[in-house]
Order: sequence, then C-alpha cells, then structure tokens
Amino acid sequence: MYSAHAEGVIAIRLEAGEDVHASLLSACQQHDVRQAYVVSGIGMLADPTLGYFVSKGQYEQREVPGRFELLSLSGNICLHDGKLMAHLHAMLAHEDLSVFGGHLFAAKVGLTLEALLNVIPPSIRMYRQLEDETGLAGLLVE
Repeated sequence: MYSAHAEGVIAIRLEAGEDVHASLLSACQQHDVRQAYVVSGIGMLADPTLGYFVSKGQYEQREVPGRFELLSLSGNICLHDGKLMAHLHAMLAHEDLSVFGGHLFAAKVGLTLEALLNVIPPSIRMYRQLEDETGLAGLLVE
C-alpha cells in the first residue's frame, strides 16, 4: 500500500492481494484519521462478497468468484464501538461489460486499486450506533 495525506485528502494505491477494508482502515490509522468519506475508487477486485439489505439487521450476501473491473468504490469510515469501521459500496463489471454491485462486505485487490478519501474534520463527529428500527449500525452525525 502507498498513501499520502495532505489538506484533508488521503490518496491511496493498493496492490494485488491486499484486503480492501483492512488496507483502507490501515491508511486512516497511519495518517491519524478517524473519519473520512471514500469518494473515489477504481481498479480491479478479486472474489468480492457483495450484498443488499433484506430485512431488519439482515443482508443477503453472495461471494462472486473471479476478478472484476472496479468502476466505483464509495462509502465512509468512522468509529463503531470505539474501532474504525469501513462501510463500502462497489460497482463492478464482468468481462462482457455487464455491471453489478452492492454493499461490499469483503474483497481482495485483483490488480490495483486507486482510492481517494476526503477527511472529515474533528469539528464534525461521525460514528455508528445500533438502531432498533433497522437492526443496523446507523451513521450518526453531530
């Protein structure tokens, strides 16, 4: 992983085999960032696990074996129960150029991943907390 942080932005380059979630969290920790938005991500992912919300606290998850072009990665990083958590969504393309995507639960980098994070200043507080209505760790902003 390569990363640099200046003026509220973290630029990141991941290499083949790196874990997407762990690497983004590691970059934030390395640069002492506790909250950020993933505003751009392109490259290739391998064996992603994607999903979508089906009912209170439950997601339908599906691992998709293979390597896929990453068209878009977005989401946010903030604290949940005192630890950094990455909430990510991805849009991917098959070799036939058909597109699919959803909530990204897990993935390795297939070839490369280039991401840009906007750092949220400490004057804005973002964190996740379990919500009774959805059964999910909802984003709270103060």
